[in-house]
Amino acid sequence: MPPRMPRPSRPTWKKASKLSIAFEEKWKGKLTEAATKTGAGGIGEALKEYEALDDLLGKIGSFAGLTYFSDTSSPANGKFYGDVQAKLTDLSAHLLFFALELNRIDDAVMDACMDRDPAAGHYRPWLVDLRKDKPFQLEDKLEQLFLEKSMTSAAAFNRLFDETMAEFSDSRSTASNCRWKSPLTCCRSRSLKPAPRPPQPCRRLSATTCASSR
Repeated sequence: MPPRMPRPSRPTWKKASKLSIAFEEKWKGKLTEAATKTGAGGIGEALKEYEALDDLLGKIGSFAGLTYFSDTSSPANGKFYGDVQAKLTDLSAHLLFFALELNRIDDAVMDACMDRDPAAGHYRPWLVDLRKDKPFQLEDKLEQLFLEKSMTSAAAFNRLFDETMAEFSDSRSTASNCRWKSPLTCCRSRSLKPAPRPPQPCRRLSATTCASSR
């Protein structure tokens, strides 16, 4: 069995939290003005910082997801995955403003920004794709609410489905090893019905509302 990779350490979480809060303080409410600048203080600089932060949070989320899906029947993996999702949601709350404010910038101003600033132009495909969401964008408070509740809504159902199917598959495997040919007469076929799971210790969801999640 290959050695287990180390889980995200406390310094990693501190770094992610520090960068998320600093990013919000630096750019929130200032993107419209940044769209008129080139170089330092411009949209291109903001996008570069956002990409680096998104990459960091994405690695943490990917590790947690791969660990969980390697064995969805493991309570330890389930708790780890839920805890990471909760922390990522807290951090994503500091980044939610970014995509919302970008979409409030006038199309002509944003097009001129991408043409004038090479750093912003580098992200043109992502910006064009993001701005397609403008007609469906809600008020900030509603977007924040959906982010906070996502862990106990669709994401929670998806996780329950994965865990149930994993238990069902394990039960079928156990039944197939019985000396009886028919699973209906198998002495262990009663285990085909998944046993109820204890409530998961999760309060709300995540993430990435980063660039990859839009």
